[in-house]
Amino acid sequence: MDDPFDFRELLIRQPARLIPGQARYEIFDTGRHLLAIASEEAGRSRMQTLTRVIPGSRALGVRTASGEPVLTLIKRNSDWAADLTDPDGKHVGRIRIGSTRRNYTLVDGSGEVVGEAVGDLA
Repeated sequence: MDDPFDFRELLIRQPARLIPGQARYEIFDTGRHLLAIASEEAGRSRMQTLTRVIPGSRALGVRTASGEPVLTLIKRNSDWAADLTDPDGKHVGRIRIGSTRRNYTLVDGSGEVVGEAVGDLA
């Protein structure tokens, strides 16, 4: 499969919701063409949402714009990292989250740094 994220820059948008119960992110190239959608695999009940109860671990499934699974990102609140698995559930890497939550280091399955990303809220 071709890499759907083979771009120097990506735009990520989180659509607004009145009462958010499930995280959802739309990923675009710089031409604003939809590449993928990342969405939380298990939503929260309305009561959990209203009381702001956030689970200790969250899984986001990433699918191409056509719906093909790409990877799963598993974020645990106990550490500043997220594990990545391929569609078959095999560990393929990790994202280390910087202290400002704007700098990210991408690490492959063997522990080698393969990239960095910097978030720009503008």
